Amino acid sequence: MFRFDLTLSPLRSNPVRWAASGMLAWWLGGLAHAYEPVAEVPPDFTMPKPLTLEQSMASLKVRPGLRVELVAAEPLVADPINLDWGPDGKLWVVEMTDYPLGLDGKGQPGGRVRCLEDRDGDGKFETSTVFLDGLNFPTGVKAWRSGVIVLACPEILYAEDSDGDGKADLREVLYRGFREGNQQHRVNGPEWGLDGWLHLANGDSGGTVESVKTGETLELGSFDLAIEPDSGAMRLLTGRTQYGRVRDDVGNWFGCSNSRPIFQFLFRDADLRRNPHAIYPPGNRDIDAGDDPRRVFPLSQGGQRYNDPDAENRFTSACGLAIYRDHRLGESFYGNAFICEPVHNLVSRRVLNADGLGFQAVRTEDESGSEFLASSDHWFRPTAAKTGPDGALWVVDMHRYVIEHPEWIP
Repeated sequence: MFRFDLTLSPLRSNPVRWAASGMLAWWLGGLAHAYEPVAEVPPDFTMPKPLTLEQSMASLKVRPGLRVELVAAEPLVADPINLDWGPDGKLWVVEMTDYPLGLDGKGQPGGRVRCLEDRDGDGKFETSTVFLDGLNFPTGVKAWRSGVIVLACPEILYAEDSDGDGKADLREVLYRGFREGNQQHRVNGPEWGLDGWLHLANGDSGGTVESVKTGETLELGSFDLAIEPDSGAMRLLTGRTQYGRVRDDVGNWFGCSNSRPIFQFLFRDADLRRNPHAIYPPGNRDIDAGDDPRRVFPLSQGGQRYNDPDAENRFTSACGLAIYRDHRLGESFYGNAFICEPVHNLVSRRVLNADGLGFQAVRTEDESGSEFLASSDHWFRPTAAKTGPDGALWVVDMHRYVIEHPEWIP
């Protein structure tokens, strides 16, 4: 995990040494041309090896005036996708070690929640404990009460260590019924709202969600969800978001989804439901402005995708959106949006300018042809960005050569 700072600037990312492989087979034919079949994988093919930790760090290019610091890497963490901090300074990390097909290639759960600690006070984590394992492709964690809330479809559960050995011995299911679907499309992104409710991104798999405490059920459909863990209450939110639903300091909510790098939720679902006879515009609006808002500027040379040539150098995996809510990087960064794009090995930045009731998300002039953070290392796969308690911008790097799910590889 990396941490960005202003000459102190920490961007924390976690190089994880794990590879996934995929096979691509094509058959082409036509009236005028015929092609001989070829082997799906050449017999002399070898999976490219990861760079060393030092080489991977050196491959990162960050905006001038900032620097990147490594906070944790293997063996302290592996396959991280999201994180949260507890009030005691502990760092809770979700590891999707079972991505994409399970530990055995047949769906065997192997996800984990790991707790990292800096016990010597040097600003770096040296102690790592597996708090909870055997999870079914976990997608989010949030420190709460004396433990953590964990998102692991089809459930949201609470886990706690009651005997002080660092491992969860209490486990309670709070909500259930989330549809499992593709691992990249499950409920995710727990974020506290100003209303005291925990807001969640749908992920677009939906489900009929049941509160275990109250017995209430809700059909998630194309909505996002807010929950109140203490009471078991829940309510629908304007949606839907695929991966990452965040707010600014005054309660404006934003989301992202693959080729939609940033959109804003302009209307609350509760308000729209007040008049069932009215026809309203969509509850969310794309706010990325510019002549070509999907354009990205990677340092890496990506693989060719012949079934969708327009995907090259365009947002195709926008996720892990963050609104920077501190001043440590400088006043010009406060309130900026940071969008992770793991397929192109980069994190893109947008300044949010007021535009009527909403915002326009624009690039700064000096980033009109570059990115806030990019890497020439194909293994750099940023999946989430967050404002840390130290005021730095933290970035989670799942770190693998292939990050696409086999379902989507043509």
